[in-house]
Amino acid sequence: MGKRSRTKGRHFEQEFATILRERFGDDSKDRGVRRGIQSRGGGKEAADVTCDALPWAHFECMHGKKPNIRAKLMQAEADVLDPMASAVVAVAVVKFDREEPIVAMRLSDWLNLVKDAYPGG
Repeated sequence: MGKRSRTKGRHFEQEFATILRERFGDDSKDRGVRRGIQSRGGGKEAADVTCDALPWAHFECMHGKKPNIRAKLMQAEADVLDPMASAVVAVAVVKFDREEPIVAMRLSDWLNLVKDAYPGG
């Protein structure tokens, strides 16, 4: 991956972290939002962005002209399977150039979130 692509990805991760901070706040210890430790080692990695208000989510971000949503979700799922990972739901946050970001997760994970949020529904 070229420097330009890495820079674009880093900027989108920072943008997504800012969006989470604005929505959930970042003024207390239990609401922290951080970019993960980045590595190019090819092994299991930390989430691109973490949010203490959403500890169940493992966010992987991608920004590009034709980003591969499925590949990014599969990367997040592989990281979630790591026994050291604290998150349980893989979430891909993907931004096509000049468009609003898309959030992707498995339907079963989404249904579990909805069930927890609306137990009587």
